[in-house]
Amino acid sequence: MTKFLCALCLFLAGLSTCSAQNYPLCIMAGDYADPSIMRDGKDFYMTHSAFNYTPGFLIWHSQDLENWEPVCRVTTKQIVDAWAPDLLKHEGKYYLYFPSRGKIYVCTADRVAGPWSDPVVVKGAVGIDPGHVVASDGRRYLFTNNGRMAPLNDEGTALTDTMRVVHKGWEIPKQWVTEGKYPEKYLESPKLLHHNGYYYLTSAEGGTAGPATSHMVVMARSKSLEGPWEESPYNPVIHTYSATDQWWSKGHGTLIDDADGNWWVVYHAYANGYHTLGRQTLIEPVEYTPDGWFRAIKKQELPKAEKPIKHGFDLNDDFASDILGLQWAFYKEYAPQAMTVGNGKLVLGGKGSTPSDGRYMLITAQDKGYDVACEVNITGKEGGLMLFYNEKAFSGLTSNGKTFKLYNQGELVKEVPDKYGKKFAVRLRNLGNKLTIQVKKIGKDSKWTTLARGLDLAEMNHNNLKGFAAVRPALLSIGKGKNEFSHFRYTSHRPDEADMKAYLMVYHKDEDHGLHMAVSRDGRQFKALNNDFPVIAGDTIASQKGIRDPHIYRGPDGAFYMSMTDLHVFAKREGKREDEWERPGRKYGWGNNRGLVIMKSWDLINWTRANVNFDDLFTGWKEIGCAWAPETIFDDTTGRYMLYLTMRKKNEPNKLYYVYVNEDYDTIETEPQVLFQYPDEKVSAIDGDITKVGDTYHLMYVCQDGQAGIKHATSDSPTGKWTTDARWIDAAPVGCEAPHVYKLIGQDKWMVMYDIYRYKPMTFGFVETEDFYNYRDMGEFNNGKMRTLNFTSPKHGAVVQITAEELENLETYWAENPKPYDTFVVETAPNQNNPVIEGYYADPEIMYSEKTGKYYLYPTTDGAVEWKNHDAHIYSSPDMKTWKREGTALDLKKDVKWADEKLWAPCIIERKYGEGENATYKYFYYFVANGNIGVATADNPEGPFKDALGKPMIPQPKEGPLKGHIIDPDVFHDPVSGKYYLYWGNAFLVCAELNDDMLSIKDDTMRYVIPREKQKDYHYSEGSYVFYRDGKYYFMWPENDTRSPEYRVRYAISDSPVRLDNPISETIVLRKDPDKQIYGTGHHAVINKPGTDEWYIVYHRFERPDGLKHGWDAGYYREVCIDRMYFNPDGTIKAVKPTL
Repeated sequence: MTKFLCALCLFLAGLSTCSAQNYPLCIMAGDYADPSIMRDGKDFYMTHSAFNYTPGFLIWHSQDLENWEPVCRVTTKQIVDAWAPDLLKHEGKYYLYFPSRGKIYVCTADRVAGPWSDPVVVKGAVGIDPGHVVASDGRRYLFTNNGRMAPLNDEGTALTDTMRVVHKGWEIPKQWVTEGKYPEKYLESPKLLHHNGYYYLTSAEGGTAGPATSHMVVMARSKSLEGPWEESPYNPVIHTYSATDQWWSKGHGTLIDDADGNWWVVYHAYANGYHTLGRQTLIEPVEYTPDGWFRAIKKQELPKAEKPIKHGFDLNDDFASDILGLQWAFYKEYAPQAMTVGNGKLVLGGKGSTPSDGRYMLITAQDKGYDVACEVNITGKEGGLMLFYNEKAFSGLTSNGKTFKLYNQGELVKEVPDKYGKKFAVRLRNLGNKLTIQVKKIGKDSKWTTLARGLDLAEMNHNNLKGFAAVRPALLSIGKGKNEFSHFRYTSHRPDEADMKAYLMVYHKDEDHGLHMAVSRDGRQFKALNNDFPVIAGDTIASQKGIRDPHIYRGPDGAFYMSMTDLHVFAKREGKREDEWERPGRKYGWGNNRGLVIMKSWDLINWTRANVNFDDLFTGWKEIGCAWAPETIFDDTTGRYMLYLTMRKKNEPNKLYYVYVNEDYDTIETEPQVLFQYPDEKVSAIDGDITKVGDTYHLMYVCQDGQAGIKHATSDSPTGKWTTDARWIDAAPVGCEAPHVYKLIGQDKWMVMYDIYRYKPMTFGFVETEDFYNYRDMGEFNNGKMRTLNFTSPKHGAVVQITAEELENLETYWAENPKPYDTFVVETAPNQNNPVIEGYYADPEIMYSEKTGKYYLYPTTDGAVEWKNHDAHIYSSPDMKTWKREGTALDLKKDVKWADEKLWAPCIIERKYGEGENATYKYFYYFVANGNIGVATADNPEGPFKDALGKPMIPQPKEGPLKGHIIDPDVFHDPVSGKYYLYWGNAFLVCAELNDDMLSIKDDTMRYVIPREKQKDYHYSEGSYVFYRDGKYYFMWPENDTRSPEYRVRYAISDSPVRLDNPISETIVLRKDPDKQIYGTGHHAVINKPGTDEWYIVYHRFERPDGLKHGWDAGYYREVCIDRMYFNPDGTIKAVKPTL
């Protein structure tokens, strides 16, 4: 089957950056409970419960219902327990009603930005959750919980009658699980509006916390505020039906319309698993039905803002202003006299004697993973940084300048000497309700010291502690005196490409069936961690004692989700299983397995793990044939994590299926559904990989319609329907699988990586795209643009972007905690005749000396990274079989004044002067040093050689086309003309005639043999070698980079020593032999055994058999070999088979 890459330049509309909105939409993350929202023209204003945080209610402004900016605080002074407000505008004046400790208060303002009046008790009002409404006759009424209502005076400050019950609420089904015991409704949060002749009463029922399914939004309508009230047939309009939902305890809703006439409901809910964050504000669209009811709908466009509004706070604070930011609040007091701010610091007076009764200043956390840090100067008794729920539940650190005290959930858990004294920096890292406490010396270059890790915060929530609070970062000052705080930083762990500086690749290897990791700073060069041993051994986590197909995904919360196939392909070979497969292969197929390993981490080092088997979970999958190549994506249409994978029943064709998993990533919650099936249902589709770009989901998958390769499909949903593209995406000439797409940081470019499993060794191939229509071939690892630096043979990989800190932590951890693994090793045949000399050598030159009757080798000394050597050696042999080291040809540090390193690719020639007994010999040794070509001379082939010129013979040009390419000289004596030539070049080949002194080139004789523009035609790279046989000149050279396993020798034939007319078709003389573990064969010389037609090729190869383990660095660890070279009758060269 033919594969190709399309070069058509068409634009793919799916790359649009604008995306459709999915609901419910969280519009205020963090503890923003009991939302009250109003509209004034095109402007929306919203506030929430103030709880015990002063100075009071925070009012927000928006025009698009999604982006909100803070406006002001409605100061409640010393009033605490301030809950569930109602914000409204009546006859040009703004009102804010709120309850506190059995009373209802009201504040008023002529402008929403204030100033607001002090709170006034609404006389006669009782209950909680006030709701204001103006009747059709203009009279004002106030509702509170339990369906109570009473009229208000014209000023809205007092009731004019006793409150009485007018509404009893919607009857919750008896079997429903709520916070109360049936028939208790917890009827509260009355919000009213008048529309189309009806009063609509929106209420909350079921209890605001407790079980996931407790809270709900219900509605009723009436022609009169007195009732009777008709309950909505759509009740509950908003509700959490399952503990698997993303949002728990949805309730306390308010209806609001926009200027376009669309309707919305704004309410609060807990994020599943994160009660610690409090109740967050969400929005959903609703519609007004023909029969006069409001019901939730799935789609609706948000209103457009007249001008952009920056959402939320910048929680970072350098305290430059003398006005405290609106994000800050006191706890259970209003004490501005105890605080000063400005000039880069906040000074907070202390109180009490412990964290339980100290003075706090708090902000609202917004994320499931975040850091909060600041610098502290203990100028008082004691101070620190806390994650605070209430007086009994707090976690963090304090210091008195001598001792650090560490707390968790209100308990002192550890004391550590404070080696920094009164001035230090502290950082609290809360990742998934697990706290890490760190300190350091104040200063840019100082490093964090971890004092505690893994402190559990999950129990710090209302269901355990009551109070309807949340865990909030807080500055703390204890006792007499004042403490100083500066450089306050709040950092979200939500992924932001601007924060990404590196890449993490995960993969497995057939040798060990374990999880491997490699890192990269540029997305192109990857270095394995843990010396390419598994970072997690497959036999420690998988039921089949091995894993395959690892995939890593960074969720919108910032956590990492890893999924792997639970399968060991060679378990029988390695004694881990008696049979080839877990179940009979004839019935269940190749590689049959039943489940997966799924893991979650916040730091890429510590992981939670679950093993899931589909036949145990679902009766319909008792006859599962495989569960392969799982991957994860966040489905923002459902707000859930979707895991998709290759599955089949028995030995049927494979398809792609999907399930949903919980956020803890340890439970599969839904039965597998078909995600994608190849149009020809008899053809298997495997190894799906989904990438969302704009509104389009791109599915790369393996089509097994003939030779396996990569194809592409698109959809506007992660679950399909998919539009398929018949073209092949990959550039592999053989079968490939396991596609994975990753984005290059800061670029609108994506790499499509795939596993070329038919190659030996197996490797990854890459194509690059900017539009998912045109693809550019990037080659394979170490044969093209992509590199492995210290590993080989990766299988089925995935890449995720990471931060600089995550990269540093990974590299540091695995450098300090290496874990070797006893990898299964396939036996290899031993070396026999090659290499011919011991040690790391490369670029061999060979010469037969007429003077001595011996053969001589002059190689490059290898084994130094980036080839930073400084000397070169000489070997001699009578027969090219046994070699003796004769000494050093040159040592740049001793023998050459103009260069001190990178002595490469020497060539040599013996020149005879005179005949008979009077004949003398001179030896000219040309070499590269620091990118220049030099020449040394000697009277004997063993030396000693001396730098002949004291300067480069051919210096590196400072500019022009030859700059950077003055390497790899080759000297040749033309037996026809008697002339001597020198050849050199990289990416092109030039030659010049040597003067008779052999130390300089003859004027006007330099010419291109292979110009740069013909490089690709000839597959020319470097390291040329020229020889003469039977009237023909043979030009030979390596192709590809010397660090590539595909380094190999090509040639061409000419009638001239200075010209090549055309390349010939079959020109590869020497190449790798994977069956013999021979790779990187090239940079050679050729020699004819005097008096015969026996020819030999001398070349280097990667260290055998383990050279490939060095990855791209294999090109620094090479060894010298010699093999026979034969010619066809027409003079062409037969392919050389490299030998052991």
